[in-house]
Amino acid sequence: MNIWQPLKFSSNSRPILVDGEVECLSNSNVTLDEGDKSKSTDEGSLILTSYRLLHVIEQDGSRKGVALFLSLVSNVGVKSGFFQQTKIVLGIIPPAPQGASGQQAIPQPSSQADVLVRLAFRSGGHDVFLKQLRNVLQSKSWESRMSKSLLTTTGAFSTTSAGVGGIIRKAEQTERETEQAVSQSFTDLKALMQKAKDMVVLADRFRQTAESTATSSEKSEFGGLLLDIGVASVVTRQSAGAASYHQELARQLADVLHPHVEKAGGMLTLRDAYCIINRARGTDLLSPDDLLKACSLFESPSLSLRLRRFDSGVLVVHSLNRTDEQVAQDMRRLVDSKGPLGALDVAMQCSIALALALEQLLTAERLGLLCRDETVEGLRFFPNAFPSFQ
Repeated sequence: MNIWQPLKFSSNSRPILVDGEVECLSNSNVTLDEGDKSKSTDEGSLILTSYRLLHVIEQDGSRKGVALFLSLVSNVGVKSGFFQQTKIVLGIIPPAPQGASGQQAIPQPSSQADVLVRLAFRSGGHDVFLKQLRNVLQSKSWESRMSKSLLTTTGAFSTTSAGVGGIIRKAEQTERETEQAVSQSFTDLKALMQKAKDMVVLADRFRQTAESTATSSEKSEFGGLLLDIGVASVVTRQSAGAASYHQELARQLADVLHPHVEKAGGMLTLRDAYCIINRARGTDLLSPDDLLKACSLFESPSLSLRLRRFDSGVLVVHSLNRTDEQVAQDMRRLVDSKGPLGALDVAMQCSIALALALEQLLTAERLGLLCRDETVEGLRFFPNAFPSFQ
């Protein structure tokens, strides 16, 4: 049975993590050898998470990868020679078949013989990776997730959980657990940092419940609140590696900022993006320089956002789904319905930054849909009626 599973990626080519999974460390230029030494993969990035080993390879501007659950690792060793490259050797027990009643996200090892997997670090760094790998294997973070899954899926039937009374008791128990999690999280800053990821997972569960019961307006309001909850696994220099830190940060920024950019009408000032991403990261704050460098890497074809500088010097994060023609048409419709407008009026109507509102009006003027009237009262824009006289 194959010990590797296909790795799924987000729309911006970031590996999709399972619930509760956190990135710990990453190394570039790593190859995998399984069993026969002649069967070697291409060089790629090896990412260690709290649950899995992820091997990501970039080819022709796209990404593909495989994942290995750490629950299958039986032993870890090192192989080196006088003229050989040092490798980390993993003893892997193939996963046991899962029946219809054992639908667990974390596979369990079988009784088959170990399969050897060798990790070759072409650019060095195996010592640090080995130390972190042993720490993760010792912590066994995946066991808590497995126990929760078993409790929710294979719990024994009892009369206390049956009927309307059982449903009420279950709801009361869930409410008590939620109140306990919230009270523990806000005891002090250290407890808040430890519970932050649990709160993000809890909020996502609320979202899934609300999608089946709430109205459309309630879903929209609750979705907006969840945009500010945070990121469970943030990209750091340690988790992504110094060489690929800004590239991975750019991918995560695209995932996090995309709904905010769409909500703002396709554009978001870099200042607003800085506030949003640092609020989502919590204590792992991002510097302005790192944000600018990461946003400048949005030019990758697989990312959905771009960093744009207007003639006035204003920097915005711009969605590929919104063209200048669409922005100009929106400004024209707004002026047609509300009458002559200035930048402040548009900013209040669209709930966007004043500088961004002015740039959108100037875009509509440049494309010939609006014309300006500049007086002592300020700059106001009118529908451009001159083409109708030709």
